[in-house]
Amino acid sequence: MAVILVVDDEKSILDVLKILLQSQGHDVIVAQNGTRALEVLAEKHVDLLLSDVRMVPMDGHDLRKNAKALYPAMPVVLMTGFRNIGIELANMNLGVFDYIIKPILMEDLFDIVEHWLNASYPPASEKDVVLPAQMSYRFGTIIAESPEMQHVCRNIELAAGLSTPTLLCGEAGTGKSLIAKAIHDCSSRKNGSFVALNCAKMSETVISDRLFGTADGSLHSDTPAVVGQECTIFLDEVTMMTPWLLTQLVIRLAKSGEVKNGSEPLPACGVILAANSTLESLSRLGGFELLIEQICGTRIELKPLRESNADILPLLSHFFYKATGDWNGNPVLASEVYVALLRHTWPQNRSELSDLASHLLGKVTDGRITMDMLPQDIAAAYGKGSHTTAAGLRFIARRSKSLQKLVRSAQYSQ
Repeated sequence: MAVILVVDDEKSILDVLKILLQSQGHDVIVAQNGTRALEVLAEKHVDLLLSDVRMVPMDGHDLRKNAKALYPAMPVVLMTGFRNIGIELANMNLGVFDYIIKPILMEDLFDIVEHWLNASYPPASEKDVVLPAQMSYRFGTIIAESPEMQHVCRNIELAAGLSTPTLLCGEAGTGKSLIAKAIHDCSSRKNGSFVALNCAKMSETVISDRLFGTADGSLHSDTPAVVGQECTIFLDEVTMMTPWLLTQLVIRLAKSGEVKNGSEPLPACGVILAANSTLESLSRLGGFELLIEQICGTRIELKPLRESNADILPLLSHFFYKATGDWNGNPVLASEVYVALLRHTWPQNRSELSDLASHLLGKVTDGRITMDMLPQDIAAAYGKGSHTTAAGLRFIARRSKSLQKLVRSAQYSQ
């Protein structure tokens, strides 16, 4: 699944293109002008940009120039009328990867998108890939090379300055606990405790006692309450919270935005909630809509590693360093290994990459990682995105026919 940004000032066209591309399994984001498109690009990873040419105040060419500053290797496809093809062919030399003729045929749309998504993967070369060394960390522990993680870091600073609860969403292994700790360490509560409670592993009684205590100060469990402490409470896997506990949490947070024990507010106690799901799917779960829309002041969605692959090499270098303590001892990657890492879907995200680093360090002997050292599922990813797909051949034939039409049209007009 790829992330495709479609830009057109006609909503009806956006709606049709979104439906068509979603039918192919893609994640489609739409924008009705270039300004909004650039806002999306600054916050999210995008695999392909599909944009109309004739828009105001920013046309497709100006959007392309600005987009290339953020994603130099991102494929850009412009939608244009037949009479403007000559202009678009000239612009291909300026960084536009291709064009598609309006009115758009469904077969052409699918072929050109598949072709450029496949071709956008870097081909293997004879040169090894050197891992980055001695990187700069955000908040002491976070690597943020991709635009997605840089956006997360800005939200960490925002959340740390607020007293309202924060919600973290993302697949398992995306680093939610790391983000939660960074929020705590940047907040006014940094000298207090960071209390992590896992709703999937701890009983309702233990969590309730830790959060609320009881009106008379007694406890139902042996675990001490956080009542009266200056701290940050991190509630992980909140989708596993019991209905009663969720209701109690919503009621108490809704009254003042802070956890209470009886009638006494705890202004120094911050709350961070985390879920192994997207914001959209979480909002559809019973009881969570109010929590998301009216209580949580900051909502941070962590993208999976497959959608922020600019972080793969820095993270791999970090995991090697954690294991060896030597930045200069990092092995190099055969170029095929690098391509396989980019194409792998990383179902367990950063935790899977951490496990891979440990696996590779146990196999490398001469300072070079080769394809035979990779686990089978990751090595198989190298074959994905072949540049000789059927879609690529159909794409070439389609463009050839378009050029022939252009030549005939020019000859007829002379």
